[in-house]
Formats: sequence, structure tokens, C-alpha cells
Amino acid sequence: MLVARAVGHLRDLGVNKVVARVPSARHREILMRIMGFSHGNALVKILPSTNEVPDKEISGISFKPLGEEGDGLVHENWLKMWEEAGVNSSLIKPEHENMTMNFITEARASLHYQTFAAIDMQTGLPVGSVSCQVHAGTAPSSLCPRTGAVWAVYVQPKFRRRGIATHLMKNIFRYFEELSLQEISLIYASDAGRCVYEGLGFSKLDVLVLDSLSLKSLLVPFIPQTTYTDELWARQWELQDMMDELRCATMRSGVEPHLCDCMLRALIDSVPYQIDAISAANKDAVTLACLKSVRKAHRTVFKKKKELLHALCSASGKGFSIKDLNTPQLMAAKFDRLSAHWEEFVVSCGYSPVWSWLCNMAQRPLSHTNSQLSDGSRSLTVLDLCCGVGLPGQTLRLMGFTGRLVGSDISKGMLNKAALRCCYDELYIADSQTTLCVPDSTVDVVVCSGSIELLDVASVLRVCHRALRPRAELWVSFQWHEETFQENPTEHQSITGLSREQIIHHLTNAGFNTLETLECPKAFVTPKPQPSTTAVRLCDIPYIFCRCTRL
Repeated sequence: MLVARAVGHLRDLGVNKVVARVPSARHREILMRIMGFSHGNALVKILPSTNEVPDKEISGISFKPLGEEGDGLVHENWLKMWEEAGVNSSLIKPEHENMTMNFITEARASLHYQTFAAIDMQTGLPVGSVSCQVHAGTAPSSLCPRTGAVWAVYVQPKFRRRGIATHLMKNIFRYFEELSLQEISLIYASDAGRCVYEGLGFSKLDVLVLDSLSLKSLLVPFIPQTTYTDELWARQWELQDMMDELRCATMRSGVEPHLCDCMLRALIDSVPYQIDAISAANKDAVTLACLKSVRKAHRTVFKKKKELLHALCSASGKGFSIKDLNTPQLMAAKFDRLSAHWEEFVVSCGYSPVWSWLCNMAQRPLSHTNSQLSDGSRSLTVLDLCCGVGLPGQTLRLMGFTGRLVGSDISKGMLNKAALRCCYDELYIADSQTTLCVPDSTVDVVVCSGSIELLDVASVLRVCHRALRPRAELWVSFQWHEETFQENPTEHQSITGLSREQIIHHLTNAGFNTLETLECPKAFVTPKPQPSTTAVRLCDIPYIFCRCTRL
């Protein structure tokens, strides 16, 4: 969270690349797995150099340090280096020459800046150069080794492959050792340059880079904005009491304590159909039986379905038409209002097949790792797209998933309730049609259930494809409608499902291979207003559940 906010601050300042030093393998894993950092094109070499091969003279070439008379050469070579690396000239600022000269002047005054040049002895003209200085650092020098920075390494094309760049770098090694520096860092511009540097002992080590693409797409994690009323505080204390009682009840039943507070909280906060699905998956029958008794003692058993359905209709009024929610702001505002009663909506509509499908998926070996979400692996990442109040993620936790769980939704109201479930590692406010809240190709499973029919299907699937690693899995549900069906149950909301053929076509076009589908004629029910009356009729909503892999 703190790193994300720091990076967000730098992004707001217009920074397009972040370089970080990490003190341990664990810090490196966190920045790479969660924040999207990579080793990128950063390299480091430890000083002093050992086992260095003595310099060989290069016929017709001499080497010497340059003062201010070489600053123009540095700017010229610096520009050529990036042009040859394929950088679009439109990205280079018009004032680049003044910027380079000012940078060199300041570095010479305070950071021991030095240029070394390779001179053609026949013409007396420079054919290559390199710049170096003491690195100002990514942290106070009391915490980091004294580091030298190398930049603008350039040799004219016709003089390459003669060892000139290597010779220039060795001049720098000696210069930095005289300054008692402990290491050298650089950013390479080409694979050819990388090969030269690695041959000189440079390696990835502990330097990580967040490049401009990741930086621009980075979102700051959602911070819950829940107002803790007396009623909500009382509920939180009651949940804690219920967790303690559940732990004691399982011990009295002869089961050793094995569930963490997060898992106990997820159990207490679960809705009935979730528990039924988890029980059917043979998960911890003794604990689930104890949960029922604890809930009964606290009178937190959900109302009967008919009572909840009445509350649903009262709270939702006339429902909504998707045509009226034609902007992200309108969609977010609508679901902010619905979030207060969302758990009741879910129970009244009977989402049992949805939870059963998720439980089943959690026990399937993943295509790209052959591990299951339910096997307790901490190395996997799941993105719950349009997570709502957090019920899909909570279901996966209850099935035993212990890895990184990220949720995103367009509604703050929904995310506030998801945060209270304490199941997600990170939550983000994001429009799932346009915004990806994690770095590209970093997710093992994307779950998108009960939402895609409200959105542009192709856009959502593109976001899912970006998120997933190659061969990683998408678990997605589609509202189903064939021409042969007697009615469209959501016609009053201007929502029409897709045929099986249309679903497969969308998935294929988005770059997915469909492994399996499950046709469910009644995923849940929804109230449909009747013409010329205040009565409503319950209509079955058919779904097709799909398991796919990213190609």
C-alpha cells in the first residue's frame, strides 16, 4: 500500500520510470509480484573489480578523460544512442540539449562527473565516449552502498566489435575505485550493450524497475470509507464473539484449531448458499456444523426466502434499465445504492449454482501450474473482476485459497462491504471495461461472475486477457439466451443474454480457448414486474459458466 502510494505520487509528478533498491528476496518478490516491478534494463556491478583481464591495446585507438570540452560530444552521442535503440524522436524533448548540459554541469560540481573518450589516433577525432558520476542514490547513503552511475555509452558503428566499449568501461572501474565507490549501476539501451556489460561482471542483483507502461496503469489501492456507527461497531464486536465461540465449539467437537482469524471471519460472514456449496465440496463438515449452531445462538440466521424477496422488491423499487446506466458514473451510483442490501438480494435470488460452480473450479488443477486454488498454495494470484461485496472472493477463501486475492469494482459502496469481509489483499475502484488494476500478464485466475451481461463483453474480455499469464485461466459466467427460449427474463432491464455460439465467438476473438462449459437453466431468480399491476413474477435466469485459458 505505501509503495503504491509513493509510485502514484511520482506518476502524478510526471515521472515515467521508477528505480528501486530492495534489501531482501522477500521485498523483491512483493514489488515484482504485486506492483509489477521487474529487473528491466537495470544492471549492477560490485566494486572493487576482481580477476580483471589486463587491458589490451587497441590498434589506432587511445583513451583519455575529457573536461568541459567534451560535453557537446556527450550530448551528441547520448542522442545517437537512443535513436539507434529505436526511441521515437517525438518522445525526445525539444530542449534536450540544454537539459543535458545543465545536468552535466550540476553533476560535475557535486557528483564527481567525468567523461572518458576513445580517440582515433589517425584523425584525432573521438569515436566513442562514456559518462559517469557518483549516483545520488535511491536512499540515504548511510543505508546504501556508495554507487557510481554510468550513462551515454556510445561507440560509432564502424568502430564497434573492437573492444572499445569494454576499454571505456574499465577506465570507469579504475576511476570509481579511486573514489572508493562500492558498486556501479546502469540502464542499458540495447541487447548488444547488455552482453558487453554482463561480460564485465554486471548482473541484475537488487535493482528493480517500474517502466512507463506499468506506471501509467497503476491504481492506488482502495481505502474503505466505512462510517462506523454504533450499530456497525456492535456488529463488529458480535462477529469477534462469534469467531471465539466457533473456535471453542470446534475444539469441543474434537477438532484441533486450524483456521486463522481471516478464515473464521469469512465463515461467520458467509451467506447460506455459500455454506451449502462448500459443504457439498466436503470441506470441514464439523466446523460447518458448529457454525450453524453459533449462528442460531446469535439469531443471525438469514430470513426465509419469501421475506427476503419482499425486502428486495421494496429496496430496489422499479429496478433499473441498463439503458439508463450508460456512463460509469451512473453505474457506480446505482450499485452504491444497491450495496446496502446486496447480501439479502443474493440470498433471496438463490445463487446456489454460482457458488457450487466456483467451489468446483477451485478444486480443478489449473492448466499452467497443475495446482488447485484449494490446495493452500500461496504463490498464485486471483483477480476477482466486478467483485461486488466480495462474495466470490470469500467463497474461494472458504475453499482454502491462501494466495494473493485482488478485487476490483466500479462501486465504492460495494467495495466498502467487500473490505469488511477481510478476504482481499487489495481492492481497487476500476471500470472493468477499460481499466486493469494489476500489471499485465501477472494473474493466474480471473473470476468474473454475474456482471458481464451489464457491460460491453468484448471490452471486459480484453481486460481479462491482459491480466492473465499465458495459459492462465478465466472463469466467467454469461447470461444465456437462445432464440428457442420462450422469453427474455430481463427484457424489462434492456438486458439480453448471449447464445452459446455467440459466447464461444466472443471468447475466441478475445484470445481464449474454451476448455469447458456448464449450461445452467436456473442460476438464480429475479423479480419481473407485471404489466398494469404492482405484482412481480419470479423468472429463472439461465447462465453458461465457462472455463477458458489465455492463448
